[in-house]
Amino acid sequence: MRSSILNSWNKFLIVLVLIFFSACEVPFINNFEEITGEKISEEMVINYKESTSQDAFGDYGSIMIVKVGFDFYNNLPQKLLKKKFNIAEKVNFGEFENIKGNINLENIISQYEFRGNSVYYSVGFLSDKESILLIRSSW
Repeated sequence: MRSSILNSWNKFLIVLVLIFFSACEVPFINNFEEITGEKISEEMVINYKESTSQDAFGDYGSIMIVKVGFDFYNNLPQKLLKKKFNIAEKVNFGEFENIKGNINLENIISQYEFRGNSVYYSVGFLSDKESILLIRSSW
């Protein structure tokens, strides 16, 4: 009987942990779709992610590196231009200046940005021709 209760408890904890970690991915998946206008597919992998806490007005920042695959990588620049993104000369890390030590800036071969009324999006294309750097900031 005790073994059965422990097994049930262990299964419950595993499910709880899985739900927690899945929920942690949701804001980043939403940001990916908000910035790119595209759904994130199962084949795509978030290799790095970081975000700030939301302030009293719901504003926050996030940064992530996503391996999107060769085809998505090559088709995204035209889609960004249609969404009114501009080609940028340099990466604006904003509140994520600390990440610069984790990224070789020479690996960012092109950069697109969008500045709205209270939001900033940036998409950097990395030299592996499969990964993008996404930055979102609102104020």
